[in-house]
Amino acid sequence: MLRALALVGILAVHGVAAEAREVVFLLGADEPGKALFFAPAADFYRSHHADSHLVVSARSLAEVREYLVRQHAAMPWDRVTLVAHGAPWVGLEVSVFAGAEYAGLEALESAHATGEFPALPAGVIDARTQLVVESCGLGRRPDILDALVRLLSSTDGARMQVSSPSGFVAYRSGGGQSRRFELAFANAVVAQRTKARSASAVNAAKARLRAEMGPLALGAVEDVHPVHITIAIPATASLTRGNIRRHLHADSAVQRRLAAHGLTIDQLAWSIDQPAASTGQRIEGRADVVVLREALPAQ
Repeated sequence: MLRALALVGILAVHGVAAEAREVVFLLGADEPGKALFFAPAADFYRSHHADSHLVVSARSLAEVREYLVRQHAAMPWDRVTLVAHGAPWVGLEVSVFAGAEYAGLEALESAHATGEFPALPAGVIDARTQLVVESCGLGRRPDILDALVRLLSSTDGARMQVSSPSGFVAYRSGGGQSRRFELAFANAVVAQRTKARSASAVNAAKARLRAEMGPLALGAVEDVHPVHITIAIPATASLTRGNIRRHLHADSAVQRRLAAHGLTIDQLAWSIDQPAASTGQRIEGRADVVVLREALPAQ
């Protein structure tokens, strides 16, 4: 059985047409004080995809699966749209199971490999079903999209055709109109070293990204997202500051984990965190992802 499955009866559904074979999942809610995303997205899909099912309270991929199974008609779904926050270095900012970690590459592959997330029954989707992932920049991570398709595949081997934007996704509504935007963005990874060196490197990265974006950098929005990765090391290993990187480069599991986030060993600053002797050591890697994104057009 799926962990933490929500019964379809608790899912809020709006604008359902009797013969609709398209479904849109808004996988989150807007937080107070932050830019609106899901509310204008709901307006957009109600206006431009009025014949689709609109599901507004699913909060995990397990709930997505449950809805697809219980609500599909005699024919397979034509189009499944997932609307969620996300980023190339994170994945989808929605959990595979309720309350679990975000659906990054590791979580998606693990849920599929362990069998905790069963395949969809035959007939729910087919090879013509479109999976549209409306999440910022995930078009730059074909490995994550492929893992998502495999997770939502069918017992008869059918897999959906997947697409996702490479740009920053935003929605705007008001004045009787609703629009979707795909905005250009660029990012760079800066290792977190000393406070002064990190600040200087972040500023240099912002200047470099502005030069790369050219005219689109005018009025662009700057964001900095900290990255913190902890690697557990067996108690038998003997680490020093001088051999951290040698150890990391020799461990293929570490490299796979970093690759899952679209990062490399040399993009992070590494240090040793020494807990109790019996539990072994931990290596901590820190970096900042500096993002520059095109501004929304004026109202």
